[in-house]
Amino acid sequence: MRKSILATLIALSACACQSEKKIPGFDSASWKSDKKGCDGIRLQQADSLIKYRNEVKGMTVDQVQKVMGLPNSSELIRRDQQYYIYTLSPAKTCPNFKKGGKKLSLRLRFNSIGTVNELTITSR
Repeated sequence: MRKSILATLIALSACACQSEKKIPGFDSASWKSDKKGCDGIRLQQADSLIKYRNEVKGMTVDQVQKVMGLPNSSELIRRDQQYYIYTLSPAKTCPNFKKGGKKLSLRLRFNSIGTVNELTITSR
């Protein structure tokens, strides 16, 4: 019983000590304010995320949420893995939405231990 309590306390203290990750050239507040990509800020900042992808890889779910906010959507895939999907180009509800245009999204893949192991930009 004591060992399980001790292990829980150690795990909680390790989570509490995680610092907010900094990504060079990335403005967290601007990214979060452009939730649906209407202002084009997310599309501009995607370059920094790709350029410094090694800083993004290894980030935990909590760190990603602190830096980038909640995703526009998420997908659960096999073996306890998931994707966070962030809209880059204007969503359908934006005044500057172009019907038939490419819809770009940033996809972060989290492995089974909850850290980013893949970062891609997809077009639909």
